[in-house]
Amino acid sequence: ELQKEGFIFYKRLSIISKTQEHIPIEFSAFTCQLGNRSIIHCYLYDLRESERPIEQLKSDTTHFKKLLKEKDINSETKIVKYRQAEEKLLEKNKFISAVLDTVRALVVVLDRTGKIVLFNQACEKMTGYLSYDMIDRYFWDPILVSESDELVRDAFENMLSGQDINNYPITWVTKESKHRLTEWSSSKIFDDKGRIKNIICSGLDITEREHAEGKLKQVIKELESSNKSLEQFVYIASHDLQEPLRMVVSYLQLLERRYKGKLDTTADEFINYAVDGGKRMQQMLSGLLTYSRLTTQRHSFESTNFEDVLNAVIENLKVAIEDSNAVISHDPLPVLMADSNQQIHLFQNLIANAIKYCGNQPPVIH
Repeated sequence: ELQKEGFIFYKRLSIISKTQEHIPIEFSAFTCQLGNRSIIHCYLYDLRESERPIEQLKSDTTHFKKLLKEKDINSETKIVKYRQAEEKLLEKNKFISAVLDTVRALVVVLDRTGKIVLFNQACEKMTGYLSYDMIDRYFWDPILVSESDELVRDAFENMLSGQDINNYPITWVTKESKHRLTEWSSSKIFDDKGRIKNIICSGLDITEREHAEGKLKQVIKELESSNKSLEQFVYIASHDLQEPLRMVVSYLQLLERRYKGKLDTTADEFINYAVDGGKRMQQMLSGLLTYSRLTTQRHSFESTNFEDVLNAVIENLKVAIEDSNAVISHDPLPVLMADSNQQIHLFQNLIANAIKYCGNQPPVIH
């Protein structure tokens, strides 16, 4: 009966107090609308001192109902404003969710206990789990994380204590039991009292990048091994071929001295070509041997005065400098950490090439 609009109910009852005392009361109730809701108002009057006449009770109830209806208008206005604010907040939340679902980054929002309250579409796409599968699960739930949950939980505790994580690796397990390596950073949301309310974790799937880096490291390792083998081959070949080539050139020169002019001009020309080719091959092997020593016989870097390096080179090339009338000058040279032997080879090659390819004019080298 009380569910009927405007129904008024009166009854005298007896209630029992905590001390088991029976207390006579007058009970009244009526219904009214508050916005879209039906409200039942109940009143209890203590009749121990004096029992009010029923007419007085009806009068008081009617008067109160009139006052309440006047307040209902303000209440309705407040409800409308509240609903408008609620709709605006809902629209804002929809907008934020749409933005988070658009970005390619993995985004997970946690409450202060570590439970997931948001799991964006990038996370759904990568793991195969839907958002409602993961809501209220802990971030370190074994269904999602392959590492020891203690490690991820410790990272979360560090975030709660004020520490932000950056580039923190976590291996996620997809619904198909595949492992994906992810890298996470975090930021915090605080309530009006300055306490952490939520933690926003943003991550990237770096599985392909790690695979590529692993392959690159393997290629570099294989290349270093190949280069080492090649350096050893060059050193051995250039070193071991020196002696037989020296013997070939020596006998060709002996033929040139002993039989030059005694045979026809064609034979002299052939012998000259053979001697010249042998000498050039000696120079090439000597250069290869020098190069292989530069790469296989490295010395540790030490304080090197480049004035001394240049003076040593000038002394080594003294004959070539005098024969070509070369003029060599230089600015003040520094003291640097370097391999002095390698620097001598470098400067010597540069200056020797400058003398060799200077043309008809005396070289001026600075």
